[in-house]
Amino acid sequence: MCSPSRSSLLSGYATIHTGVYEPFVLPADVAFNGTCNRPGDTSCPLLPLVLEPLGYAEPASVGKWHLDNRLDASLTPTGRGFAFHEGYWLGEQDYFYHNRSGGYDWHVDLDTDRSVAGTYSTYLMANASERIIRNHAARHRGPSGEVDTPLFLYHAWQAMHSREKYEAVGAVRCISLRCICPYFTR
Repeated sequence: MCSPSRSSLLSGYATIHTGVYEPFVLPADVAFNGTCNRPGDTSCPLLPLVLEPLGYAEPASVGKWHLDNRLDASLTPTGRGFAFHEGYWLGEQDYFYHNRSGGYDWHVDLDTDRSVAGTYSTYLMANASERIIRNHAARHRGPSGEVDTPLFLYHAWQAMHSREKYEAVGAVRCISLRCICPYFTR
């Protein structure tokens, strides 16, 4: 299941300790339990905050968040330790128009980005990840020409879910990032 896996990966806690046993369905559902998701609570820092003291610069999140349905800015990816996020906060959205339950859900950090409506989410996510990797490499190149600062990029694909209603999208015919993002062929 997607939300339980993401909650465990990002918190470092097993599902029994995060309280996330299934995907969130209603806005009234609470994400992590009270010990793991109170705004400002340091008892359960997420992975980007754990990696920061180890030298990871500008942790970034791309794709599906769906770890909270309360739409509180402190519980979004940037509120939980990521320096940047592009993607959607809730679950079960349209792959092209980014709608969910009558609302629009595509964000860059805390800003809603309606300019991407009509663009396949897999392409948006791949492009965002490529941009993050290229920008990080350009900003953190040492004297030897090598990147001298590690990057934590959390990327959660939407396309892992069941096939959307669009049959003839002409979308991604290969599975690896290498096919979508030529940066990975180097």
